[in-house]
Amino acid sequence: MIPIIIGIADIKNRSAKVEDAREPAALMLEAIHAAIKDASGSTANSTKLQSSIDSIDVVKTWTWPYSDLPGLLGQKLGVQPKHKLYSEHGGNQPAKLLDDAARRIATGENQVAVLTGAEALASLGAPIHIYPLYENGFRAHRGQSIEENHQESAILYGNFSQTAASNQYAWNYGQKPETAESIGTISKKNRMICFPYPLLMNAFNTVNLGAACIVTSTEFAKQLGVPEEKWIYPLWERPNFYESSAISKSLDECLKSSSLKPSDIGIYDFYSCFPIVPKLACHHLGISITEPQKAITVLGGLTSFGGAGNNYSMHCQSKAKSFIHAHQPQARRMNLENVHPMNNISCLMFPRSTRPLHARATEFLQNQDPDLSDSQRTVREAVGKICSDFPDEYWARVDETHKFPTELYDALARQGWLGICLPQRYGGSELGISEAAVMMQTISESGAGMTGASSIHMNIFGLEPVAKFGTEEQKERWLTPLIAGRERACFGVTEPNTGLDTLKLQSTARRDGEGYKLSGQKIWISTAQRADKILILVRTTPRDQVRKPSQGLSLFYTDLQVPEVDITEIPKMGRAAVDTNTLFFDNWHVPATDRVGPEDEGFKMIIHGMNAERILIGAEALGLGFAAIRRAALYAGERVVFGRPIGQNQGVQHPLAESWMKLEAARMMIYQAARLYDQGYPGGEYANAGKYLAAEAAFEACERAILAHGGMGYAKEYHVERYLREVFIPRIAPVSREMIFNYVGERVLGLPRSY
Repeated sequence: MIPIIIGIADIKNRSAKVEDAREPAALMLEAIHAAIKDASGSTANSTKLQSSIDSIDVVKTWTWPYSDLPGLLGQKLGVQPKHKLYSEHGGNQPAKLLDDAARRIATGENQVAVLTGAEALASLGAPIHIYPLYENGFRAHRGQSIEENHQESAILYGNFSQTAASNQYAWNYGQKPETAESIGTISKKNRMICFPYPLLMNAFNTVNLGAACIVTSTEFAKQLGVPEEKWIYPLWERPNFYESSAISKSLDECLKSSSLKPSDIGIYDFYSCFPIVPKLACHHLGISITEPQKAITVLGGLTSFGGAGNNYSMHCQSKAKSFIHAHQPQARRMNLENVHPMNNISCLMFPRSTRPLHARATEFLQNQDPDLSDSQRTVREAVGKICSDFPDEYWARVDETHKFPTELYDALARQGWLGICLPQRYGGSELGISEAAVMMQTISESGAGMTGASSIHMNIFGLEPVAKFGTEEQKERWLTPLIAGRERACFGVTEPNTGLDTLKLQSTARRDGEGYKLSGQKIWISTAQRADKILILVRTTPRDQVRKPSQGLSLFYTDLQVPEVDITEIPKMGRAAVDTNTLFFDNWHVPATDRVGPEDEGFKMIIHGMNAERILIGAEALGLGFAAIRRAALYAGERVVFGRPIGQNQGVQHPLAESWMKLEAARMMIYQAARLYDQGYPGGEYANAGKYLAAEAAFEACERAILAHGGMGYAKEYHVERYLREVFIPRIAPVSREMIFNYVGERVLGLPRSY
C-alpha cells in the first residue's frame, strides 16, 4: 500500500465576538469535515470516505481539557476507529503522528486515517518551527553545546558579511563588515539566530486555529475517485532531523550532472535566512563550516543575511554568471536556492568551454515505453534508482582495476532484487522473466554494461532448476542465502573440448558411498573466483550405456571453494571486473544431498533455464546499445565543428537514428519472448531470435557510438570503447549466432538439420 494525503483543511477564526468563540473540539470537527470535502468532491464520496475512517490522531490541546478527544470526534463523525491516539503537545508530534499514520496505511492496518489539532489561541498560520528543529537536531547530532553552535553560526555569518562588504551589488558594500563577535552578541534587536524566536513562537495568542488532514492509500483513493493531481505523497518514516535529503539530493544531482567533485567548485552560494541550511550543505559536501577552503556566500553577496523578497534567487544566478565571465575559463560556481531543509533547488554554473561534453550521457532516463506493465515500470524505476549511485566513472574504475562490483551486488541484495524470479517464501519476489529482463536491461543501460549485469546474472536465471526440481530442504538451504546475498553462485556446463555440444560433456561423477566423486574440467565459468557454490552438469552414466544422448547427465549444486578444484582466471578483452575461469577438478567429493533431481536427468533440468538465459542476455545487450546511442547522440548534439553541432550532419545523425530503430525492434522481440516464457510457452525460437537481434543491434550501436565520437571514442574517458569491448559477449554467449540460425532453420522453417 502506498500512503497519500488526499484532503487537507485549515480553519482560522480571528473574530473577537463572544458568539463566534469556538472550543478546540468544534474547530477540529469543522476542519475534518472541510478536509473530507476537499478530498471527495461529492456528497456520495464524502459519506463513503467519512464512514471509512478507522484511525483518529489528535494533538493534545493547551487550552481545553478532554479525557478522550479522539473518541469524542469519532462519536461526532459516527465512526468507531480501530486506532485512536491523544498525543502530547505540539513540537514534532504532528510530524510523528503523520509518520505513524502513513506506516499503518502502508501495512494495511488502517484504511483512512485522520490527523487533527486545534487551539483556541492558535497561531500566525505558518510559524517557522522547521529551522530551530533542524538547528538543534544537527547540533545534538554533532555533540555541540548551544553556546558552541551559536559561536559557529556567528563565525559563519561573519564570513558572509565579509564577502558581502566586498561585493559592489551588496547593501553593505564599502561599509565595515560585521564580525563574528558583533553578530554573536545578544541584544533586544539581535536575537540568537540559531534558536527559536521567543516572540514569534508565542505570537499565536491572537488567533483561533484548527487543521486536519486525511491519509489513505492510492488504492482506496482510486475507489473514491480522488483525482491524482490532488494526491500528496508524504515523506514518512523520516529517520532524523540532522540530515536533509532535500539538500543532499540537490547538491549530489548537481555534481553528478556535471561530473565534478566538491573540490572542483570555485565558490559556493548557499541561500537561506537561517544558518542551518549552509551548515547542512557544508557538512554534506565535507566543507569546513568556519574555515572553508573555497569562498562561501549567501545570494551572491547581496546581503550577509539572505532575505526572500524581490526575487533574490534570480540575482544570485545573475551574479554567478558575472563571476563566470570574469574568471573564464576555470570558473565553476554552485548555487543552493533554499526554501527550507525539506525543499531545495541547486544549480551549477560553469562556462561552455570547460563543460565535459560527455558528462550527462548515461544519466538514467525513466522508461516511457507504453507497452511496459505496471510491475515492469516499477522494476525499471526502482533498479534505476539503485544504479544511479554508480556512475560511469565507477564502472571505468572497476574495469581498469579488475575489481568485482561488490557495491552494486550488495545494494541489489539489500533491496531483495537478487531473487526477482525466485519464490517469495525463500525471500524472492516471484516475478516473471519479463520483469527480470527489464531489470537486466536497466542495469546495463545505466552505464554498468555487461560488467554490472554479469555480476548478478547467475542469480536471476541460474537457480531456476533448483526452484523447480529441488527438494523443499534444498530450496530452503540454497535459495534463502543466495537471495539474501550471503552466498554467490556460478554456472558450470561448458567444457574445453565440447563447446556448445553439451551432450558430449566429458566431466564425470561416479558413486562413492554417500556421495559422488567428480573429475574433469569446465571453461568460461564466470564469477568462480568468488562464488561459494556452483551449479554443475556432469555425466553420471557413460553415453554408450544410455538410450538417448541426453540421458546420463546429472546436475549438482555444491560448494566450490574446496582443495580438489583448481580455478584459473582467463585474461580477456572486456568485462575485466567480472572474472571468467577454467576449472580443473579430480576426485572432488560431492554429497548425494547436493544432487538436484533424479540421477541421469540433469540435462532436461538445465534446458529449463536456457530460454530464460537467452532472453536476459538479449536484454543486457539492449541496455548496452541504448546507453551507447544515448551517449553518442548527446555528444553529437554538443560537439561543434565548422560552426555547428556534428549531429546536425546527416552522416552522423542517420546512422544513430537507424541504430535506435534496430534496438527498438530487437526490444520488442525480447519482451515478446519473455511474455511467452512467462506464459509457459516451451519453444525457443523467440528467445533465440530476440537474443540474436539484440546482440547484433547493440554491436552496431556501440561501433557507431565510437565513430560518432571520432578520436574521442577511442579514449577511455568517454566510455564508449568499454561498451564495444563488452558487446562482443552477447554475440558469442550463451549460444553462437550460427547455432541460432541452425535452430530457426530446423525448428521453425522445417529444413534438414545442418550440423
